Amino acid sequence: MEQIPLNIQYQESFCKEDATRTVLFGDNATDSPKFLEQILGQKIQTVMVVFTKGSERARKVAETIKLRLAKNDASNKLAFYFFGGAWPQVPEDYVEAAVLEYNRLGQPDSILTVGGGSAVGLGKAICLRCTGGEESQEPLPYLMSVVTT
Repeated sequence: MEQIPLNIQYQESFCKEDATRTVLFGDNATDSPKFLEQILGQKIQTVMVVFTKGSERARKVAETIKLRLAKNDASNKLAFYFFGGAWPQVPEDYVEAAVLEYNRLGQPDSILTVGGGSAVGLGKAICLRCTGGEESQEPLPYLMSVVTT
């Protein structure tokens, strides 16, 4: 069987933007000025940080991001709330617990997921549930994901 050579160019890091989203890719993307600009430029005031239950690595990344943002937040009003409740396959009861926490926190204007698919999936589920579903006209919370997998 003949193998076809693939001409794949690997990019160590990149930034892609359009009208509704920005994608920063690469090691240490959260250290870039663009990352800070994207978050601080959105006038975000409250951040619910979602990560996988028991993941010390994700929590450490989240705490590092919090410190960088706090250091660069001129208004000094950015509040962070940590929720280590993501779980593989995003079980319904975990979504319900996250939604309760989101509401208890006063409905933060943004959700930052840190980790892999479980955290990202839970962040998306929170956004969808907290705006009345797919057909709702309510604005979604600003969703940011730092994927560590």
